[in-house]
Amino acid sequence: MNRTKSLYAQLLEKYVDDGVMDYKGFKNDKAKLDKYLKVMERDPHKSAPTLRSVSPYI
Repeated sequence: MNRTKSLYAQLLEKYVDDGVMDYKGFKNDKAKLDKYLKVMERDPHKSAPTLRSVSPYI
């Protein structure tokens, strides 16, 4: 798993419970969210999470 997917998975694991997203908490984890978004800016296609990597959180 590349670092970007790992960051995204960490955010989802922390802020999604039984398919319900804690948007306020997600937004407040600004440092990790900003880090993920910077990686996505550089290479959005290569860095995008796959459905398989996020499906456990949906």
